[in-house]
Amino acid sequence: MAGRPRHLKHGLADYVDRCVGDSFYDHPSQDAHRQYLAALPDSVRSHGLGYVASRNFAVEDACHDALEALPPAKGLLDTSTGRDLMARCEDVGADLVAMLRWLKTTGH
Repeated sequence: MAGRPRHLKHGLADYVDRCVGDSFYDHPSQDAHRQYLAALPDSVRSHGLGYVASRNFAVEDACHDALEALPPAKGLLDTSTGRDLMARCEDVGADLVAMLRWLKTTGH
């Protein structure tokens, strides 16, 4: 069961990327998205992920690394790293919501 939310999240990110890519309209931020993808390290770019999935992957990877480095007695959100990661997660979520709204307005 622990892998299910992660699988659903990856599926949603991939679905949104495909919907935006298949749209008859250009996304207003498509140039920025292309620049983001072009600037990714080869280790991430090699997965062939779209913009949303790549952002999700980067934040998820950073969270995983932070949790592995966390001392057992300390809570992640009590650290500056944890607060930074929470802000990054919120930013990715806000970007995803904006893209879903754009898809809705374009009738996709």
